Amino acid sequence: MLRHTHLLSREERGFALFEALISVLLLSIGLVVIAQVFLKSVQTTNYQEQVLYPAQNLAEEFMKELEIRSRTARLKRNLFESGSEGIYEYQLTTSDWPLTPDLLQARVTVSWDYRGKKKNVTLTTLLPRAEVTESISKRMPGRIRNKDGEFQFAWQE
Repeated sequence: MLRHTHLLSREERGFALFEALISVLLLSIGLVVIAQVFLKSVQTTNYQEQVLYPAQNLAEEFMKELEIRSRTARLKRNLFESGSEGIYEYQLTTSDWPLTPDLLQARVTVSWDYRGKKKNVTLTTLLPRAEVTESISKRMPGRIRNKDGEFQFAWQE
């Protein structure tokens, strides 16, 4: 039986093994990179669930409180309140809205430290002033018939 190994040169015989080693090395590097990306994505998800979402919920709760104060005429102009709740610090502020005298700009900022860096969530909205809210609450909604006999919603003094 004839051997074909004598037809291959010395460099060609070892090249297949070297090529396989390089391909395994490149495949390993690719898998390590994919594992690191997956780990970073899990860490980001944990951060959002444990820190960011509770901060957003807290900010929304404070904003709802400001809205309720606005509707019950207990929201003050140039309000500044601050405090802490758990790992979070918060600030509630109101200021005059320059485009119309009937509105206040309400801002809620919730901040926290994460890995030595200051992070925050800020919500801003416009709310009616107490005087405007009082005048609206004195009026009662009612239904009246229009000229076609259909009911429509209207304000009654």
